[in-house]
Amino acid sequence: MTFPYSPALIPDEMGELVRALRVEFCAVKRALDTIESRKTPTLINGWTDGASPNRPCRYWLDPLGNVNLEGSLATGVSGTVAFVLPERYWPIGGSVVLNLRGTTNNFLLIDVTGNVTPVTNVTNTSLDGLFFRP
Repeated sequence: MTFPYSPALIPDEMGELVRALRVEFCAVKRALDTIESRKTPTLINGWTDGASPNRPCRYWLDPLGNVNLEGSLATGVSGTVAFVLPERYWPIGGSVVLNLRGTTNNFLLIDVTGNVTPVTNVTNTSLDGLFFRP
């Protein structure tokens, strides 16, 4: 994709701005082109996809290097592993605890070997909007 402009028609200061914007636009486009497709994990220990059948539990790596989660989990036993992330998505510096539903009683633990464990007292655990840096 090109950003059409003619340097002859634009004063030098504006030409520099247009060139800078073109570079920025190309960088954003490259980042968007590298967005990874969403992956569906294999659920274990009785965990199933939650309330929304159109939004299964999924994960992916975004262009900024964050692991993103979406969907929901249901019917599993709190404190048991729901799924295991592939090694590429494991937290490097230690386990990650993500707060669920804005309370201290419900959280998602992701350990250094990729085990994703909901600790919750609700039957349907939403993962939408959760992310962490591996």
